[in-house]
Amino acid sequence: MKKLKVFFSVIVVLLIICFAVLMYFFRTTKNIDVSWNEEDYNSCITKSGVTIENMDSLNLIELINGDFTSTGSNNINNSFTNEEISAMLSKTNNTIGPIEDIKVKFLGNNEAEASFKFKENVYRYFESNESLNAKINSYGNLKNIVIGTPVYIKVKLDSAKDKQISGNIQNVYLGNIQMPEDIVKESETVLVDMLNTIISNYNGFNIEEMNFESDKLNFKGQLPEVVKGK
Repeated sequence: MKKLKVFFSVIVVLLIICFAVLMYFFRTTKNIDVSWNEEDYNSCITKSGVTIENMDSLNLIELINGDFTSTGSNNINNSFTNEEISAMLSKTNNTIGPIEDIKVKFLGNNEAEASFKFKENVYRYFESNESLNAKINSYGNLKNIVIGTPVYIKVKLDSAKDKQISGNIQNVYLGNIQMPEDIVKESETVLVDMLNTIISNYNGFNIEEMNFESDKLNFKGQLPEVVKGK
């Protein structure tokens, strides 16, 4: 009996260790060595020439839904660093947006990588996208697993002109799990559609030239003078 108790105790300890390792495996992903501060955000705003009002209401879901206004137009020919873009995306999404802890790194050759975590209110976007929601539901409990789990994505920009962007996703990782090709392709369609929807909602926005070099995004074109969340 004593040996049996010891055996079960060992099994319980092993299960706890396995669970801890599994959680660590899910809760970590490819590391992107980018950190930002308030100065990076302010620098991004200065370079863009855009005045932002009601910043928290300019998160991704509101931009996709067109719940903002943009007026005026400024000619811009500037470069934005990893830190500046990461700061802008984080500041507008960390509070009430669908994602948080956003890091973006430009790799050159028009490639970039990013990491972030989904928040619970991303369900609003999943449920509004019938195709994506059906695909996610086909993987059982995946939708619940992704909340709080870091996501890594690597992309390549193919072209950017006027109000149209095209590109492809090369890799997607949920934690340290590489996603299958059908999820990657579905994510690619959603991402490109999402970006072009946001761009089309912006008055005063136009791309003349845009590309990724090592550690920077180069942009030439027009950006609005004022962007205001609702």
